[in-house]
Amino acid sequence: MRFLTIIADNKKRKRMSKKLSIFIIFLLIGCSSTKPISIYTENLTILPPTSPHVPEIGGILFVKTAGYVDQIYYVNPQKSTTQPATKPKTISPINPIDIKDLAPIKDDSGDTIIPRAFRYKLTRSGSGFIAARQNGYYYVVTAKHIVMEKASEITIDDQPGEHVMSFKNVDVSILRFKSEREYPVYDFANTKFMEDAWIVGFPGSIDGKIRKFAVKGHICNISKFEIWFSGGGAHGMSGGAILNRNNKVLGVISRFLTSTKHSDNFICSTPNYYYKAALDMILLEEKIKILTDRINILKSSKK
Repeated sequence: MRFLTIIADNKKRKRMSKKLSIFIIFLLIGCSSTKPISIYTENLTILPPTSPHVPEIGGILFVKTAGYVDQIYYVNPQKSTTQPATKPKTISPINPIDIKDLAPIKDDSGDTIIPRAFRYKLTRSGSGFIAARQNGYYYVVTAKHIVMEKASEITIDDQPGEHVMSFKNVDVSILRFKSEREYPVYDFANTKFMEDAWIVGFPGSIDGKIRKFAVKGHICNISKFEIWFSGGGAHGMSGGAILNRNNKVLGVISRFLTSTKHSDNFICSTPNYYYKAALDMILLEEKIKILTDRINILKSSKK
């Protein structure tokens, strides 16, 4: 048998500094001693086994947008062939193309070719997280590059959504949707270098199913414009959140840098302060609008 005995002697304890704590770790595997081991110490701190943190992922949702992109092509009426324009002109989705100002040009063979518009259906998907709830709406922060601002359809967790705003200089958009389902709303937190973190999102279709993934890593770099996460990730997780141990959002996933090993991908996110103030302003303006509408209703009822 193997024994471990802790003896706390008052005389010995008086000789020791009260500020001193000794932490002792014994690896008994392979120990051949059969005699009790006696240790004198003032304090013996027993560290309970730490259970792995499980992030709250209920508020990370699948986002999908569908719309159209219009493309200019040049057509040779004589040969009934088409070719892309030398400088393709992409117009905002859904907007009609105005080709009146585009004059016919000559191709390499000297034939006259004329501009024609072609419309393509386009879908994009990614992730988003719930950052606020007000007046029956959930407000979702996501990556701008997965949002078609004038899309014909936006779905969030398979429910109709709508575009609220996109930021000009950062890869962030805000959407909203109504739902009878209950979702957690995430708070924001400042980022600390080398702290543990989790990224959560939907890396596309896995075996024909849309699956939500959570990856553990740590914050490996912080700058004014970016937060970098080391631990892994994939396309499709864009728009998802980087969470800390307290389930608070550190940033919104924007892009990733492939390393030599797939598990070592570095994930780039946009810090909270780029969009938190704008989101607060959106919520405040909505409150003011609702209050104003109520005042106008009261005024009209008194007439």
